[in-house]
Amino acid sequence: MSAIARLAAAIETVPANLRGIGLMVLSGALYSVMMTIIRWISTDIHPVEQVFFRILFGLAAVMPFFVRGGWQGMRTTKIAHYTGRAVVQASAMAFFYIGLATIPLAIATTLSMTNAIFVSIGAVLLLREPSVFGRWMAVLVGFAGTVVVIDPDIDGMNVGAIAVVASAVGYAATQIHAKILTRTEPIPHVIAWTLIIAAPFSLLAATFVWTWPTPEQWFWLVMLGVLGTAGNATMTAAYKIGELAAVAPMWYVRLIWVAIIGFVLFGEVPGTAVWIGAALIIGSGIYLSRLEMRRAAAEEDKK
Repeated sequence: MSAIARLAAAIETVPANLRGIGLMVLSGALYSVMMTIIRWISTDIHPVEQVFFRILFGLAAVMPFFVRGGWQGMRTTKIAHYTGRAVVQASAMAFFYIGLATIPLAIATTLSMTNAIFVSIGAVLLLREPSVFGRWMAVLVGFAGTVVVIDPDIDGMNVGAIAVVASAVGYAATQIHAKILTRTEPIPHVIAWTLIIAAPFSLLAATFVWTWPTPEQWFWLVMLGVLGTAGNATMTAAYKIGELAAVAPMWYVRLIWVAIIGFVLFGEVPGTAVWIGAALIIGSGIYLSRLEMRRAAAEEDKK
């Protein structure tokens, strides 16, 4: 037995929840490095152009898995839906990248965590999920945390904070839309068609701010696609292997990663308000995920 095979066999003996937690922590680390690259090269490559390369290299990474069966298997009647989803997703990415280039990494990461709050609101308004008191209290706590985090004395905070919160709204919209689409569409279709349509849209937007990358910058742009795809894959695997209640809270560990990176590379020191606001946002997010898990379990018991 090879060393890799022995390692794989040893990993299989680890409890599923621990493996899921490990994968989620790894996913957070991969995304944190990706965010650092975005910040690092934003002075030379505009965030909107970075979005195009992130989508392009992400598409290059996943397309081989979807074209093996030929394009016949990619047929769909939902092109209009995919177009709207692609535009919103690319726009959300652009807003987030602009925020990363403008405000400290820890603050941008903390504000991006409001995504769970907007998903919860959308689930009530669009998916007709139960509108219970606990859900709305968690939403209010999360919004309170957002207000605490935003410091108007930091240069570019207004633009950066608005951009990141707008991206959280956009990502929430794509998540809810995905939940609706997957009722009739295979998950691979949702992933592939979104990227296929988003690529030319993001290229069009990038032409207005285009700068040809240097050889070194090409490397970093490729890494955006690699790290983003790897981060998404490890996150998906974490949710598949472990229980939601055990795995989901580990997604917030990425705040620690970016706080360390921000301090080492950019000299950014998160203030007390950032940690207090983050605690409120994370607490509301964990409560909302547990509320969703209990609701799903109750529905399953009714079947």
